[in-house]
Amino acid sequence: MTKAGTAQQQGQAGMQQLESYVISLGYTGLDELNIVYEDMAKRDQIILDYVNANKETYLDPYVEASSPRMVSHILIKMTDSKNPTTEEQAKIDKVNAQLVKENHLTK
Repeated sequence: MTKAGTAQQQGQAGMQQLESYVISLGYTGLDELNIVYEDMAKRDQIILDYVNANKETYLDPYVEASSPRMVSHILIKMTDSKNPTTEEQAKIDKVNAQLVKENHLTK
């Protein structure tokens, strides 16, 4: 969410909505958007540090009760995904072999 991106994608209505949101958080307006992001990053780090420090109390019970799926993406740059080059196919095969080896992928 940037001023330029919001203005380009949503126009004046989007800018007004963004400014309203920033003000609702206790800031004076869009001129403080960078401070909003800094404060959000600080808050996220404080929460992460707290959860990590109290892992047994919060994280472990959540993981055990919810069994969340962890998803990762492996990106391989390709010119044409429907017709991979020999080099691209070799990369794909190497990644797939490693995933099978580590039991992350079954064939």
